[in-house]
Amino acid sequence: MNLDIDKNYAKALFQVKLINFFFNSIKYF
Repeated sequence: MNLDIDKNYAKALFQVKLINFFFNSIKYF
């Protein structure tokens, strides 16, 4: 059960990083 939570947490963290990267890219353009 903890493993599933860790996977979901890692996935959410990865999505947040992607979104932040996307917005930072827009800022520079």
